[in-house]
Amino acid sequence: MEEELEEEGGSGGGGGRSLAGVSVLTNVVDHALSLVVVESLSVLYRAFCGDGGGNGESESNALSLPPPCVKQQRGAFVPRPQSYKEKNQGRDMMHFGAYVHNNRLQDAQPMPFTSEIRMACAALVKAGAMPYDTWADACTVGMYEEGSWLPPHEDSRAFERPIVILSLLSDEQEMTFGQVDNLGEYREKARIRMPARSATIIDAPAAYAPWLHALAPAPTGRISLTFRRVSPEARRALQVERLETERAGAMQSLKCAAQLQERAASARGLSQNEIKKLRKKARAKQAKVQTKLNLANNLAMET
Repeated sequence: MEEELEEEGGSGGGGGRSLAGVSVLTNVVDHALSLVVVESLSVLYRAFCGDGGGNGESESNALSLPPPCVKQQRGAFVPRPQSYKEKNQGRDMMHFGAYVHNNRLQDAQPMPFTSEIRMACAALVKAGAMPYDTWADACTVGMYEEGSWLPPHEDSRAFERPIVILSLLSDEQEMTFGQVDNLGEYREKARIRMPARSATIIDAPAAYAPWLHALAPAPTGRISLTFRRVSPEARRALQVERLETERAGAMQSLKCAAQLQERAASARGLSQNEIKKLRKKARAKQAKVQTKLNLANNLAMET
């Protein structure tokens, strides 16, 4: 069933135009802060790409750089696949706070927010795009080339709504909103412009299916910072997943240790009785570890 995206009267703060669940606030960061954020993210991006940056020259030595261990951290930097590049689809991404892959929240700790991203958050709060400085605990930075686009999609429901997107560099980027018809075709219902230094806020109903949003091909290079907040349910699910992974690893380690101990006992010529005692001790140790992990699991579910 299709719903209509009705236009609301009035305008958002900073001269923004709003639709049902969608608003655009312009000039949410000043020109100077915009330059600082762009420069810091560009230096990070070049470092991840192996193109230098942050070599101690001029201003770059004061900007946030990924240490070698962070460069290897899962989800910190995700280049777009070659098949996407050939179609000009997508963008290279840097993840801060949380890592999303294929629109699914992953159990990974990519990078903490940099000081420049925190400064952007403070500006968004001041503009009314965020309720408070620490509201967002996830930021996905998209590095778009000219012509890059995104297909229609709904953001992962692991994140609460609204979604707040800070756009930098390009004044002409457009986002479309629509629904899929009975033939499986995306039908555009509305289109907004996302000028440089603006914040696009996507909330219900536009933030949820059947509504989808997409990015038209970028007229010029562009950087976007998508701020989101992980829902308590998704965070609990990640904790449980992490504990389950740890449990499986611990039990496998105990099993391997018990097998090695039994082989060593056989090699020493111990009797079957003595080997049975070793097995019993190993099982007791496994049960003890299982009890501790189950307790931790239950605590995670309650928080």
